[in-house]
Amino acid sequence: MIFIIVTSLYFVKLTQCFPQSLVTTGIDKTEVRSEGQVLPLEISKFHVNSTIQFRYARTQVISHFKNPGTAPNKAKFTMVIPDSAFISNFSMIIKEVEYVAEVKEKEEAKKTFDEAVSAGRGAGIVSKDTRDANIFTVETNIEP
Repeated sequence: MIFIIVTSLYFVKLTQCFPQSLVTTGIDKTEVRSEGQVLPLEISKFHVNSTIQFRYARTQVISHFKNPGTAPNKAKFTMVIPDSAFISNFSMIIKEVEYVAEVKEKEEAKKTFDEAVSAGRGAGIVSKDTRDANIFTVETNIEP
């Protein structure tokens, strides 16, 4: 299965920032067995595309992951963005179905993500470093 992560960044000035996270999970409520072999994830594509229009830049980061193992596996990466930037979208495409993230309170988003991981479902969360507002972490659980 190929797992695609799409994150869009907008480089404009933010006026307020709240402790929120973007979270998405596959809607399939069936449990996936976590038993099995965990193999290193394969990254087949990592693409960054920036479009500049007037005074704004829109940057889209697309990464394709494949889990060759028989058990769910996590992928995590961190990005530093400029002071005037914000993340406007987080999507995952699992088995050709796109799941768009929802903005939730930090604790609720983490709980939703952890529940999906425990069930072995594909899930993703984007969170901000509490010490540095410019550092964001994207963490995903990738189904076999």
